[in-house]
Amino acid sequence: VGKRPSSLSPPSCASLSCSPTLCCATAGNGPKDPLDQDGYYRQDEIDPLCAHAVHVHLRQARPGALQAKFGEGVLNFPALFGALRDAGYAGALTLEAVHQAYMNTLGDDVMTETIALRDAFNAWNGDNREGR
Repeated sequence: VGKRPSSLSPPSCASLSCSPTLCCATAGNGPKDPLDQDGYYRQDEIDPLCAHAVHVHLRQARPGALQAKFGEGVLNFPALFGALRDAGYAGALTLEAVHQAYMNTLGDDVMTETIALRDAFNAWNGDNREGR
């Protein structure tokens, strides 16, 4: 969060979540547009987008819920982190848990969800450092 660990530099990684937003480059070096990941819950749908990511928003989700508590979501963050690393992603990761009525997330504690996602990344990153 904030400062990207050196292991995220190419050829390392990043991450994603259910309402994750991957900002992707359009053809060539054109403008960069956000690609809203809402509705992508399968790794085979997410992986192809990683090569185009220029910014990634992360939060857990599941079908029918733009945000889910970390332990109740279906997004496979270690797989996402690996896919971003393999794609050469070296941009920012934004942890994006929200507390908003329109998303039906008023029962979610943003701090708890942010810590769970941070810890998932740190565990993945520690297991995937060079030399391990």
